[in-house]
Amino acid sequence: MKSLITLLFCMALINNSSAQHQTKNLRYKKHAGLYGSNSGISLFEDGTFLLYGYATGVFGRCFFEKDYLLFYPDKQELFEVFAHKNPALGDSTRINFVGFERGSKTFVQFDQDSTQQVFNEDANCFDAPFVYQKQGRIKNLILSILPEAFSKRNG
Repeated sequence: MKSLITLLFCMALINNSSAQHQTKNLRYKKHAGLYGSNSGISLFEDGTFLLYGYATGVFGRCFFEKDYLLFYPDKQELFEVFAHKNPALGDSTRINFVGFERGSKTFVQFDQDSTQQVFNEDANCFDAPFVYQKQGRIKNLILSILPEAFSKRNG
């Protein structure tokens, strides 16, 4: 008898939890969509979001707390690459480097070219945006950082 009561209690908890989960999903579905145009936010039915703008994308999770929607960005990766096709560039590539100015031990290699620092050692003339343009299309891009520079950034 005791095990039957325990089983019924557990089933009631599961049903209640499932109903709350479905209500939560409906709330995300209700607000899912694209808000903005060239810059804005996309809300997805699974409770995730993408905040976007010029050469920027921030992913994360959002949660409802009463009548407020709270946003929590994901921890940013060391390097993130966002791209889009721009027919106005013709047969060339344009790259906007964001965040690389914080350390001089970051490197880039385009296709079979030699590896080069993203910024010169001890550069002091930073004024965003940092745009690199190259004739032709880049098929391979390698970004790297020296281990000691990585530990300084995350230390």
